[in-house]
Amino acid sequence: MPAFSKFLFPLMLLWCVAQAAQAAYIERTITVDGDMSDWYDPGGIYIPPGDITNNPGQFSTDAEDGSGNDLDEPIANTGRDLRKFSFTWDNTYVYFYVERWASSTNVTDWWFYIDSNADGLLQTDEKVLRIKWQGANRNTVAELWDYVESTAGGDPLTNAGVGDGYTMPGDIANDTQIYSTVGGATTGTEMESRVTWVSLGFTGPVNLGFHISSSNGANLPNNILDNMDGPAGGQLFPKDLQVSKTASVVTALGNQPFSYTVTVYNAAIIAFTNAVISDVLPAQVTYVSHTAETGTTFDDSDSNSIPDQWNIPTIPANSTYTLTINVKAGIVPVTMTATNTATLTASDQTDENATNDSASVDVDIEPVPVLTMVKYASSPTANPGANIGYTIQITNTGGVAAFAVVVTDALSPFSMLRIDTYGASTPFQLTEGVPVSGVTLGTITYSNDNGTTYTYTPVSGNGGAPAGYDANVTNWNIDMTGTMNPNGGKFDVQYQVQLR
Repeated sequence: MPAFSKFLFPLMLLWCVAQAAQAAYIERTITVDGDMSDWYDPGGIYIPPGDITNNPGQFSTDAEDGSGNDLDEPIANTGRDLRKFSFTWDNTYVYFYVERWASSTNVTDWWFYIDSNADGLLQTDEKVLRIKWQGANRNTVAELWDYVESTAGGDPLTNAGVGDGYTMPGDIANDTQIYSTVGGATTGTEMESRVTWVSLGFTGPVNLGFHISSSNGANLPNNILDNMDGPAGGQLFPKDLQVSKTASVVTALGNQPFSYTVTVYNAAIIAFTNAVISDVLPAQVTYVSHTAETGTTFDDSDSNSIPDQWNIPTIPANSTYTLTINVKAGIVPVTMTATNTATLTASDQTDENATNDSASVDVDIEPVPVLTMVKYASSPTANPGANIGYTIQITNTGGVAAFAVVVTDALSPFSMLRIDTYGASTPFQLTEGVPVSGVTLGTITYSNDNGTTYTYTPVSGNGGAPAGYDANVTNWNIDMTGTMNPNGGKFDVQYQVQLR
């Protein structure tokens, strides 16, 4: 990999965040010796493991000169054409990885303009880190300079948020050499460097602004050849809580359980305190339960018995917290889209990037057949030996058709099924409703063991019953033939028994 892209990367980091859920920053101590393997971690020997130079939020890239997308072209010297930047840190240093497009021997100066107070301006006495790199022998010399602004009020760190094509107008003074070592890779296109937090005026990691440039000498700004920034105006560790949201399903049927997961990532180098994330469930779902990160609560803010506010007392730097909300899809007449949104509404610290403070996810709730059943008797009272007629009415009140409808009934132990009610061996009759159901009587099976098995065949007089009845039938089951119409389609199943 080439060796050039540290400060540019933070800007790219914010761009990546806008495209996808933010990955956690990888914090790692780097040995500045020209061996880039500790950036890549090919063997997974570091904790956390991973390639820093391709970790979303920790790298950015610049187009090659001549591609039509590099706003500083023509650069004229490929050895100073910026390609990639990445960074990491520990409690003592911030480390930079830079890659150029070509030339393994060129002498190049990389300039890291550091906006210490992250206010978007470069002001006098803020720092500029210069790395003098000789590709032929891999030597690097690190110098720290004081920035001298060219106009009162500070120079812009970027031109309307665009790094390429903009030459930093200020000057530099008061050079202090930090180190001289081998910082270039054997490829000749990659370089690594470092600077202490203390030398930048801090006791440890902080939020920084930056701008990266290349030149062929220290005559600034005239010798600047190429410029890079990243997606968020060039910040390392912006004060940024990033909210994302997913659902366990894309579509759900009525009454189907599923879950939402809310994730908040603290991309800052400091903890956020008293963060509040609002999450009001859509009307098409019903709350069931939730699981919140330890130390956080999901509370009911409006006293309607439905939690809607995730309260996070503290979320440490570079940490991810999750909230899982379990719900059940509602019954809908037609397919409806349930949109669930989680939004950061409060925190003690000012979030510097509002573009990722809210996230939504859609689940399509699909209608299901909703079958209701009512059973009627022909008489509320009867004496032993009397016949009683029963009517079972089935209605599909749902918005979609019902398939494989099955009707099952258990007889009273004081009754005997009449098996010839509607003709020889015809104990059941179906009457269509209004609107019609569209189904007919299908296979009928019987049980004589209280529904354990359905293999019994009724016989007139069995179990001591009179002719035309069977006292052994305890249960019956009808698999209806056809598809039951929605939106009120109904049918009646009728049969008779004699009381013992």
